[in-house]
Amino acid sequence: MNKLGIFCSIVFFVAFSFSTLSQDNINSQLNSADKNRQAFNFSHALKLYKQALLTEPQNERALDGIIEIYLYHNQLYDSARVYLERRLVIPMVDTNFIVYYKYADCLRLQEEHEAALKYYHLFRNKGVKKNRAYDEVVANMNLNIDYCQNALKNKELIYDPYIVENMGFFINSIDGEYTPVFIEKDSLLLYNARYKDYDAEMMSADNKYFENIYYFDLIESVASTFNPEIDQKNHVAVVGKTFGGDTIMVCYKNVLWFSSFGLDRLNRVIELPSPLNGYYFQPHGCFSADNQTFVFSAKHEYANLDLYISHYKDGAWTNPAPISYRINSGMDEDSPYLSRDGKTLYFSSKGHNSSGGYDFFKSELIDGEWTAPVNLGYPMNSAADDIYITWNEDGRGGYFSSNRVGGFGNMDIYTFGLLRKTIEGVTYDKDGNRIAGVSVEIKNLDDNVSEFVTSNELGEYSLLVDPEKSFALIGKKEDYFDGKNKVETFGEQGVFKVDLILEKDPGLSIYILIADRKTKEPLDSVKIKLVDNMTDISENVLTSLTGDYFRPLPEKKLNDRGSYNLTIEKKGYLTKTVTYNVLFDKEGKFNIHDSLDINLEKVELGNDLSKIVELKPIYFDLGKWAIRLDAALELDKIVKVMNDNPEMIVELGSHTDSRGSATSNQKLSEKRAKSSADYIKARITNPERITGVGYGESKITNECIDGATCSEEKHQENRRTEFIIVAM
Repeated sequence: MNKLGIFCSIVFFVAFSFSTLSQDNINSQLNSADKNRQAFNFSHALKLYKQALLTEPQNERALDGIIEIYLYHNQLYDSARVYLERRLVIPMVDTNFIVYYKYADCLRLQEEHEAALKYYHLFRNKGVKKNRAYDEVVANMNLNIDYCQNALKNKELIYDPYIVENMGFFINSIDGEYTPVFIEKDSLLLYNARYKDYDAEMMSADNKYFENIYYFDLIESVASTFNPEIDQKNHVAVVGKTFGGDTIMVCYKNVLWFSSFGLDRLNRVIELPSPLNGYYFQPHGCFSADNQTFVFSAKHEYANLDLYISHYKDGAWTNPAPISYRINSGMDEDSPYLSRDGKTLYFSSKGHNSSGGYDFFKSELIDGEWTAPVNLGYPMNSAADDIYITWNEDGRGGYFSSNRVGGFGNMDIYTFGLLRKTIEGVTYDKDGNRIAGVSVEIKNLDDNVSEFVTSNELGEYSLLVDPEKSFALIGKKEDYFDGKNKVETFGEQGVFKVDLILEKDPGLSIYILIADRKTKEPLDSVKIKLVDNMTDISENVLTSLTGDYFRPLPEKKLNDRGSYNLTIEKKGYLTKTVTYNVLFDKEGKFNIHDSLDINLEKVELGNDLSKIVELKPIYFDLGKWAIRLDAALELDKIVKVMNDNPEMIVELGSHTDSRGSATSNQKLSEKRAKSSADYIKARITNPERITGVGYGESKITNECIDGATCSEEKHQENRRTEFIIVAM
């Protein structure tokens, strides 16, 4: 062999030996990494996998190990995606295509649901039948496809005005923090985590430290172990509190117990009273504000988590029962929370129309039944697990746990609150000049609670208010009439501009207050056509929310006269027309309703107009049916009502007493009914709106039937004309 051949052989041998040595070293690293991953020592496993990638950047085993840890254990979806996309570019030969499934999972958890669906379908078409755990993989894939489809619908159809924020690195870490419980009076947020608190601390079977209770001081921004003395031979987790008391609920040895700050700072626990205990697994629960209702999650072995409810009655707790078939879905339900009034239940569920894993739902207690749950939607929910919701005492926000995209890894604690809207505007006078110093009342019409703000030197005002509410605004300033407006803060709009116009009080005005005649409650949105008979100027106005209307009279002077026609109408009520004549003989406001009856009568089909308009009896001469002058005056009242209400249809019924023969009474009543109806027809629009019917003595209203001895007054009760409303 020549020298060149010998040299080449040596080089080849050295290179081959080095390559073999490098491969052996990588395999050793990967074997060690796999063992660490299987022992849940993820940080060391990641280090070894990444070292292997430095030598072989496309090593599938290393990439798969990193993906497994980031995606399913640390739940850092953005990091997982980086390595998934590196894995996808490697040609796949004789594979079960499981990487497509994992990539779809990652995309779903990153809220890219349409892209996730594409890869789920790709995996189903190419790889699912090659996977050993076929049934389990198919079930999970189908569930995740459902989650994607639910998420797309929930994002499109559900809008809840909350703002959600991660509480940051002061409290959250890659280790996972969860189950927040806010102690409002101390500004302390209790929560659970699995940190190492001291050198000799024991680990559980999953190579993690036991659960312990921690706190975060919201004032000092300091987090620490709540009580270092708590026994660390079992999981100990805080899960809730009672309203207005010192009682804290903890989960210990997989079931719920009572504790308190006074019981060695949660280091001692008290068993729940029978029959609230005795479950295989009971991770969470809550009491109503009056401590008379207990709702909790629990399961029997090999079953799903369901919600149960018990009530304190006659000195004992009732046997817990499944809370409602509408709430328990056949999948896991957990972490219940009752509102302070006990009428709203918040909980997390993997069922119903969840966007993925646990979603938040709420159900209302109406007439003793819980309503079908409603998904709280985005941003409260995500494609990951959203669980352990707790509300602040004012009901405007709170805390929850989630392993959603964008966190620090595993479960993080988030804060949420109502995304408040802004109502702002300017206070003007009638001529468009800005008015400073106007007191603006902004009244929430849902709970009748008012807030007040004063317009500044530029006449501007602004106030933060709750979303999804209706508000009435009233601007007040001395020597001005109130300016009124209203607004609704629905939708995604953030700022609502609402100006108020106040009119300078000239000293003279008319004031109208219209109410329901029967209930005396003021009527809003009543249409008033106001005609000034002296100028023939008319205007159409509506009464305010308080049933009133002011009209300043700057053109009037003392001792001037005024004359106004008012046509007053509101759907469902009899329209009324009145004339108000007045001498303005003093300063100030003239109340029309003090001089005239302008309250409206609610119309109900079957009512008798003669009673509504206080009609006097319709008299006829003996045995006659011609309309007398006194009867015409009364019938004219019906004419006016029917002309004021052009849609009204009336049946005029004429009745006699029982004296005389039934045949003659019937004929006489028919003639009188026709005569009366004809009189009205000649004087109203659309004459066919009234018909006359004779009833004779067929509808006696008292005991004065044939043969009975009755006074004239009793007989008079039966001789009557009725005007029955049959349509409006």
